[in-house]
Amino acid sequence: MDNEMIEFDIGLGGREGDDDFVEIEHPVEDEEMVDSPLIGSASGSVNGIGFSGGSGEIYLPEGDLLDLEPYDGMEFESEEAAKAFYNSYARRVGFSTRVSSSRRSRRDGAIIQRQFVCAKEGFRNLNEKRTKDREIKRPRTITRVGCKASLSVKMQDSGKWVVSGFVKEHNHELVPPDQVHCLRSHRQISGSAKTLIDTLQAAGMGPRRIMSALIKEYGGISKVGFTEVDCRNYMRNNRQRSLDGDIQMLLDYLRQMQADNQNFFYAVQGDEDQAMGNVIWADPKAKMNYNYFGDTVTFDTTYRSNRYRLPFAPITGINHHGQPVLFGCAFLINESEASFVWLFKTWLMAMSGRPPLSITTDYDPMIQSAIMQVFPQTRHRFCKWHIFKKGQEKLSHVFLQHPNFEADFHKCVNLTESIEEFESCWLSLVDRYDLRDHEWLQTVYSARRQWVPVYLRDTFFAEMSITQRSDSMNSYFDGYVNASTNLSQFFKLYEKALESRNEKEVKADFDTMNTSPVLKTPSPMEKQASEFYTKKIFMRFQEELVGTLTFTASKGDDDGEFISYQVAKFGEDHKAYYVKLNVLEMIANCSCQMFEFSGLLCRHVLAVFRVTNVLTLPPHYVLKRWTRNAKSSVILEERSSDVYTNYLESHTVRYNTLRHQAFKFVDGAKSSETYDLALEALKEAATKVAHAIKNDGRNVMLNGHIRGNLVGGGSRANYTIGDHDESSGQNLSEDDMDKKIREITNELECANQKCEVYRANLLSLLKDIEDHKLQLSIKMSGGRQRTLRGGGQHVLDYLKRMQAENPAFFYAVQSDSDHSGGNIFWADATARLNYNYFKDAVIFDTTYRKNRYRVPFASFIGINHHGQPVLFGCALILNESESSFIWLFQTWLQAMSGRHPVSITTDPDRLIQVAVTQVLPHTRHRFCKSSIFRETKEKLGGLYTSHSTFETEFKKCINESETIDDFESQWHSLLQRCYIMDNEWLQSMYNARQQWVPVYMKDTFFGDFAVNEGSGSLTLFFDGYVTETTTIQILLKQYEKAVVSWHEKELKADYDTTNTMPILKTPSPMEKQAANLYTRRMFKKFQEELVETLANPATKIDDRGTVATYRVAKFGEDHKAHAVNFNSSEAKASCSCQMFEYSGIICRHILAVFRAKNVLTLPSPYILKRWTRNAKSGAVLDEHSSDLPSNSRESVTVRYNNLRQEAIKYVEEGAKSIHIYNVAMNALQEASKKVASMKNQGSGTMHGSSLANGGSQEMQAIEENQTAVFQSVDEKEKKICELSAELDNTNQRCEVYRANLLAVLRDMEEQKLKLSVKVQSARLSLKE
Repeated sequence: MDNEMIEFDIGLGGREGDDDFVEIEHPVEDEEMVDSPLIGSASGSVNGIGFSGGSGEIYLPEGDLLDLEPYDGMEFESEEAAKAFYNSYARRVGFSTRVSSSRRSRRDGAIIQRQFVCAKEGFRNLNEKRTKDREIKRPRTITRVGCKASLSVKMQDSGKWVVSGFVKEHNHELVPPDQVHCLRSHRQISGSAKTLIDTLQAAGMGPRRIMSALIKEYGGISKVGFTEVDCRNYMRNNRQRSLDGDIQMLLDYLRQMQADNQNFFYAVQGDEDQAMGNVIWADPKAKMNYNYFGDTVTFDTTYRSNRYRLPFAPITGINHHGQPVLFGCAFLINESEASFVWLFKTWLMAMSGRPPLSITTDYDPMIQSAIMQVFPQTRHRFCKWHIFKKGQEKLSHVFLQHPNFEADFHKCVNLTESIEEFESCWLSLVDRYDLRDHEWLQTVYSARRQWVPVYLRDTFFAEMSITQRSDSMNSYFDGYVNASTNLSQFFKLYEKALESRNEKEVKADFDTMNTSPVLKTPSPMEKQASEFYTKKIFMRFQEELVGTLTFTASKGDDDGEFISYQVAKFGEDHKAYYVKLNVLEMIANCSCQMFEFSGLLCRHVLAVFRVTNVLTLPPHYVLKRWTRNAKSSVILEERSSDVYTNYLESHTVRYNTLRHQAFKFVDGAKSSETYDLALEALKEAATKVAHAIKNDGRNVMLNGHIRGNLVGGGSRANYTIGDHDESSGQNLSEDDMDKKIREITNELECANQKCEVYRANLLSLLKDIEDHKLQLSIKMSGGRQRTLRGGGQHVLDYLKRMQAENPAFFYAVQSDSDHSGGNIFWADATARLNYNYFKDAVIFDTTYRKNRYRVPFASFIGINHHGQPVLFGCALILNESESSFIWLFQTWLQAMSGRHPVSITTDPDRLIQVAVTQVLPHTRHRFCKSSIFRETKEKLGGLYTSHSTFETEFKKCINESETIDDFESQWHSLLQRCYIMDNEWLQSMYNARQQWVPVYMKDTFFGDFAVNEGSGSLTLFFDGYVTETTTIQILLKQYEKAVVSWHEKELKADYDTTNTMPILKTPSPMEKQAANLYTRRMFKKFQEELVETLANPATKIDDRGTVATYRVAKFGEDHKAHAVNFNSSEAKASCSCQMFEYSGIICRHILAVFRAKNVLTLPSPYILKRWTRNAKSGAVLDEHSSDLPSNSRESVTVRYNNLRQEAIKYVEEGAKSIHIYNVAMNALQEASKKVASMKNQGSGTMHGSSLANGGSQEMQAIEENQTAVFQSVDEKEKKICELSAELDNTNQRCEVYRANLLAVLRDMEEQKLKLSVKVQSARLSLKE
């Protein structure tokens, strides 16, 4: 046979059609990975010994063959078997293989000889044509070093393959066993791994998380068999294959949309029939939106960083409400530069060829190049958030080694005010963390002009802050399209997102047009801005305008035409901004460049306008795109007749429009002359609406579409208009109701008695347990007595001298002998006087115990009207027995003239608790929370170490629980999650929870400003004066220093309060009143609550005559709502947060209700004298009270509330559908005409009407009698419901007591059993 040697290099992959293996692609950086093969399955024999690698598995010799080396003459059943054997040998030794050369038969072209070589064989050809004529962007590492190691095999006439040559030696280091899995020829993805990857990819996981799961599944990276790069490439190919089938579905959808509306635009890159290119589309609304808001654009490719299944990229902008608005969408099948160029050109064509001023995209070189070609005049910005996110990956090692790096990095980018400051800060940052040569940081620094805010200030991006995070990148479809969305789901979610965004814009339009924003200042400029800006944009402008009140503008250079000003916040002159004002043209430029960046004037320019008496906004500073009329110049809909109908399809719009008209009607008819007629007209209108609802039957129109057979729809409507026949209470006669009330009352009485028995037994048992514990603790504390080692006489001499100088100085000693072994207490005249003013909250400070002071020095302190600690007395505690603490509290109370405080805070100590209970039985006792936190950390040190998040979760459970139920749920959940349900310490703290957990303490005054405040003031008075090293001789000097120091601080606070006026943030009379009443610090706290009312709207949810209930929640945080009950006749309110009860400062929730009810000044019950400037004087606060009218109908408020309540019911019914809405609106207009006619008739007619009403007193009496009967029945129904509910609650409470009693008894039995076992074991050990 005549053969010829043919030399060539080939790559070796898995065999075609083999479903269990995959050909793996690799990046060009690693030449060895590119040229080396993937080994597929193999079978054959060595020297006649058969072997097989199985279906798609790596061949691994067994038994004695594990250490076998190739040798000349070794036979194989096939070429594949030889290849597999050599690759297996290479894996054991530590190198990668590839096929180098082959020889084919001249006769039939079959391969008859192979040479397998080390992957590092030969050298790279640098003069190769494919690399010589083009620029290499990312040069690959040179890996070929001329290694001679190889295995040659040739085919025998018998068909077997025999080794004809073997070179063992390598000229390079071999790879250790723990890294051999990274070599190219030893990497492959098995069938089971592919299945797992497919499953996790479908769930939205990325390559990194999938590899972590695989490593955990297989027991290590070396056992996985491939790398993350292989996984990423497989996933990319997988997604490409899935998209090939889905793209036709997308095209069918787009064709249908275009058939429905000829203005719908879509385009496909390449041949539409093949459907392999990118796709872009834009509906008519998107094209119209671009006409209004096309100045700034965001190209959102979130799908890449979040690894979405769909390559969906929307193009969005910002509308006049600051909401995201859609300009078009794209499916990116191909992400090449040419594809992005096509995409942007096609989109620009759809948008009539008008490029935007600015565009924001991800940081991507291909996108950047495409934008430079298509939008050469558009300012291109990279998404800052995307760069920060990428930085977490590229700098992960820095983040781990330096916890402060992330904060420093963000500060450098976001908080620098000038280019020079940024450059200096950046160089300092990279030097401080030794990152000057970091490749990625150098890359982003080179592109800094396209993402660092300080370089972008001069271009409009429609953001309200230069440091805004640019997180609008994914805000339009956020919550609709996510990583797991497939194409069949996409169409519905896409349309749902469009509908939702449209609804939000319509609602924002309505709110802007029909509600007037609350003005914070009397400025004409603010009023002007409120009339032409949209609501959200006005609030942002208002923030800047109000901010001018804390800024000063100092005049600088003046050349007649231009004046320079230096503008700085009060007390922050080092952060000045510079404003240049053209007086003739009224044009101002600020160094912050906020107007250029966001289109709104900054507070610095507005401060200059204020000092130059520019009282209204110049027109060139009002961007139309932010105004109510942003869309006025172009007709929104071609079919204008449909606009109003489409507008009314929103239930929100119908409700708000009808409510607006109804309240206008109420405002115009609340006078005493028109009230009766207006109320009657409103009821007639309600009857017409009810009739319309009844005629609609079951086919009620919702959102403009008829929906039949609504579940409960018809019955619900009928119930609303007065059909009460189905009510269970109506089926009973009055006698049956009376009987029912008696039966439930008897059952309730029995349940209460039963509950009290269980409760008494439980309390008795718990008391016995506590007494037993107390006896043990007393025995244990027998050795806790201290001595002053001769210093006692020194203290007594000092106290005697102080009393001689001032007879009001009080001291006492618990001893009848030489006064050296008992406790000592004293209080000077100032302390006793302070207690008269601030006695409501007391803290007993025993810091010496936990900090192990040499001197057992304790103090009684309180909080004065400035929020400063104030002294009520001191003690040296030489004996810590129960009787000693009782003596101490009795003596202190005697010195304070026997007046008990409202609350007292102490360390959690059983002896102190017993003493407080006996001496101050009516005082609320609270344990110091910080002491409990510290002791918990000591008791559960191991848990804090093993569960790094436990401390945070524990404090969150305690501090952030809004309700008792919330705390109970979080507590039990935390204990179960950490498996510490039986921890004795936590059980004891839980049993005492009502004495330290904030949510249980809300109803008592403690002088703290927040329920979750840390009670850290325990050590404030002597903090820094008395320490663990203080001796008895030094103590008295430090005591006097502390007293003098705090006295000076109080004098300074008094002076500041009296001689300086705080800056008012609003024009509210209540704020001005509070500024004149409160001390400076208390006013700041009140002002904080008052200003926050602007973000906490109050919504009425119930109205029972003079008492109404409001739901108050911060905008966007409805899940954190608070309930406020408001008594309009007494102007009193109570809130579920109980801040006033706890701190004495009224909360933002009540203030929000006051604002809604036009209560413009603080009622006197809500001004605690202890927080005022006159806290230490005998002056009585002014009582602003007004007598209520004797006849409630004479009160405008009563008439207004009655009409308003009827109007709300009317609006709720009238907004159910467009048809009913039209009926309701027409009826309301007729009622308004009647009231207007009544007003025009004059006083004579009204007088006649009064006479007519007076002549029908008998009819009125009959009607009032019928009403009284109806109310009597109604009250009985209500009584039955109340009694039934109370009975259920009592039974539940009874069951809880019973369960707790049984649990305690069971625990006692278990403890007895454990104790008996221990005793028995001890006896046995003693015998042994």
